[in-house]
Amino acid sequence: MRPKLNILSDEMADQIIAEGFELLMDPGVRVHNEDALKLLADAGAKVDMETRIAYIPESIARRALETRPSEFYLYNLDGEPTVYYGGDSIQFDPGSAAIAILDSETQEQRPPLTDDFVKFVKLVETIPQLDAQSTAMICTDVPGEIGDLYRLYLALNYMRKPIITGAFRKDTWWTMKDMLVAMVGSEEALAAKPIAVFDVCPSPPLLWSDLTCQNMIDCARYSIPSELVSMPLAGATSPVTLAAAVVQHTAECLSGVTISQLAQEGAPIVWGGSPAAFDMREGTTPMGAVGTWMIDCAYTQVGKRLGMPTHAYLGMSDAKVVDAQCGLESSGGALMAALAGVNMVSGAGMMDFESCQSYEKLVIDAEIIGMAKRLVAGIEARDEPIALTLMRKLGHRADYLAQMHTLKWFGKELYIPSSVIDRGTLDGWKRKGAKTAWGRAQDRVNELLATYEPSPISDELRAELRDITTKAAQKFGMKKMSEKLSNNGQLLSAITNSIVEGEPDETVDLTRQAIEANIKPLTIINEGLVPGMNIVGDKFQSGEYFLPHLIIAASGMQRSMKLLEPELQARQQAVERAGTLVIGSVAGDIHEIGKSLVGTMMSASGFQVYDLGVDVPTEVFVAKIRETGANLLGLSALLTTTMTVQRDVIEALEEAGIRDQVKVIIGGAPVNQEWADTIGADGYADDAVGAIELAKQLVG
Repeated sequence: MRPKLNILSDEMADQIIAEGFELLMDPGVRVHNEDALKLLADAGAKVDMETRIAYIPESIARRALETRPSEFYLYNLDGEPTVYYGGDSIQFDPGSAAIAILDSETQEQRPPLTDDFVKFVKLVETIPQLDAQSTAMICTDVPGEIGDLYRLYLALNYMRKPIITGAFRKDTWWTMKDMLVAMVGSEEALAAKPIAVFDVCPSPPLLWSDLTCQNMIDCARYSIPSELVSMPLAGATSPVTLAAAVVQHTAECLSGVTISQLAQEGAPIVWGGSPAAFDMREGTTPMGAVGTWMIDCAYTQVGKRLGMPTHAYLGMSDAKVVDAQCGLESSGGALMAALAGVNMVSGAGMMDFESCQSYEKLVIDAEIIGMAKRLVAGIEARDEPIALTLMRKLGHRADYLAQMHTLKWFGKELYIPSSVIDRGTLDGWKRKGAKTAWGRAQDRVNELLATYEPSPISDELRAELRDITTKAAQKFGMKKMSEKLSNNGQLLSAITNSIVEGEPDETVDLTRQAIEANIKPLTIINEGLVPGMNIVGDKFQSGEYFLPHLIIAASGMQRSMKLLEPELQARQQAVERAGTLVIGSVAGDIHEIGKSLVGTMMSASGFQVYDLGVDVPTEVFVAKIRETGANLLGLSALLTTTMTVQRDVIEALEEAGIRDQVKVIIGGAPVNQEWADTIGADGYADDAVGAIELAKQLVG
């Protein structure tokens, strides 16, 4: 059974709806849009053109509710329905239109730039708990007149998931529509399989601006879904009682549904909002307040009672940094939204009263969302009888880990979080660096970005999007905008592709261009170079790539790193090393190739590497470990006559009292895991990619 939250009685919900209808007539709705006023007047509403107040009879609003869809889908760029607005389905997207980004290095807020937004879009693509993209922040390195369409342009270049967006101007809406049409091929295709929803926001109390009303009408006429975002502030722009705030929300949304359906019957529209319980001490609009959550869940219940798809801004925090308050407020809102069955929950990653986005908060919120989705999936009886057969079989033996029943069901029954959530022992936590949630979230961000796969759209379509956007920019006299619209994100993707395609000279040239474009060196490494090496490693393991591919890719990475080192030093930054490795072929063994390949690949994967060469005396290994404080030692032996020296080195480490500080990995043709176990090594790898994976596991 699906657990559900109904915060209103049916009787109160019906009364709220009834009073919402009454507000449409008295005091009516102020509408600052000529098109909407004409639509309302033609439908039979009384319209005072001087005051711009429309008095909307309940009968007109009721007819609108009869023609609007009760459900619809959003589609990804592959044409697959991935987001369902309807029933009690729940989906999540990041909060939208942030004016600040929490800098990952300084943990301070700053204005977002193009690179920040591109990174954010890529990150959202890799987070499985998030169902849709959003135009999450406003880039400040382009003129404000195109801020809305520019962020959509960037997102379309990097996304696969559908997107929640919105326009800041009446004219830019048309450019945004043209971009969406270009993505799917025609206006008819966009109407049949929409890939975007536009937020439209009435102003409290009971007012529609010219801009938002026109955006809503234009969406309706092209059958592009729009999402009502009513924003009553309890005690400031609406009555302070929560039920009364929901009445106001109901009236504002009813007026929006009515205008939308008068513009085009059957146009998809969503019952949504972003209300707040006004803080009477600070004079702020807290999104993490329990009163805010209650208003959201109550209006969701009202919307469902009217048969509407639903939306809410929940799962956010008012904290200024990613701290305990951040987790408390975000988890409370997200869990309530899930239990209320909100179809689209916007807010992941957002903090500081909807004004700031954070990569780290986004990946923490993803775990909250995963737990919320598991919660509403409920508890099912997987077997019949539920437990008797299995428990009678085992009796009093606590042997459930060894049962096929456990293997079959644990993945579906138990939510297993990522490494963002620490569930290890105290000693294990200390061994991994005693990282806080912030540190683990930073690691998770980099881990996910390394898995990003470029958008499938063609170069021709990218050029068309760029042309559409450039023309809009030039309307404001920005002749050089076309150069800016090539954007740094595409440069980072090109670096990744050059490594994958085995073009080291191109990798170096693109890295130089990225430096000249003032892209942060750590960004070039983490979002350009490292993802390429990860893809090459995956292709090698699958058998698609061979040793020359690995060596050439590593060459491009290493040469690029030499370019970046002065930039890192100038910024007083350093690459966070995955670990420090001492490696060499043991005494008596002069084989170079395999050992050198492992060293090269480990260096390209973020390890500090000290390659001692071949025929390395045992005491030299010990001395180098002492000198560098290395936590990894790689011992290569290609002959049966030299493999025993690997054991000698391990024994020498024990005699020197430093065995506990270093993990030993062995490799070479005659050795295997059994030999590693015999001599007390920590692991065995049969190729360079395996050595990297093993090293990362060993050093945590």
